[in-house]
Amino acid sequence: MAYEIPGFVYNAPNDGAIIQFRAVTLGPDGLVAPGVLAAHRIDGVAQMSAAATQVEAIRVMKKGITFARAGAAIAAGAQVEADAVGDFVTLAMGQVAGRALTGAGGAGVYIALLLY
Repeated sequence: MAYEIPGFVYNAPNDGAIIQFRAVTLGPDGLVAPGVLAAHRIDGVAQMSAAATQVEAIRVMKKGITFARAGAAIAAGAQVEADAVGDFVTLAMGQVAGRALTGAGGAGVYIALLLY
């Protein structure tokens, strides 16, 4: 199985430190910011990292299959959302970000995520 199949990908400058394979949001100023918005809504998964002091065009995947960093144990096939720092966890109360194609035994493990 493929772990990364880009669908819709866009580039925008970063606003803060970006960590690869974590959820990000696109601010009203058009800059990619780390973390999530209200109700755990995300605007994609960062495909690269950047320091807060290093402004770059950050590649963000909005649709497709991407690697994603788990924030807790996740079962393959589970619907997931992003937590406050942008890691992915099993859906509890936020907005569905996608479905885990592979599982994770705990935080810090990378999964294959089908973005919705």
